[in-house]
Amino acid sequence: MLEIDSEGLMRISLRDLTHLDMPQEFADMAVEELPVKDVSTVRPGTVFYWTIGEERLRGGTIQKTSEIRMKRLPRYSARKTVQDRKAAAEMAEFMQQVLGDGSSGR
Repeated sequence: MLEIDSEGLMRISLRDLTHLDMPQEFADMAVEELPVKDVSTVRPGTVFYWTIGEERLRGGTIQKTSEIRMKRLPRYSARKTVQDRKAAAEMAEFMQQVLGDGSSGR
């Protein structure tokens, strides 16, 4: 989701994950289209999956379907970020010791 206006209209970027060679598209979508439990979490940068398709019912009737699922990303505290950066620096130092500096000319 790129932006949302004061009236609840979202500007969204669409990517077809079944045809990655297709160009990115843009559309407008009303916040009311989202699951009620997710509306309060929507802000620019929110990622969601919009599945559009067809379902064949028992009598053979084809019904159009649309499902929106929010992508949940973990929240990291500043403390956790500091811990992760320290662990990454330690791992980099360890790898440097094991592999050397790469200047051996290989």
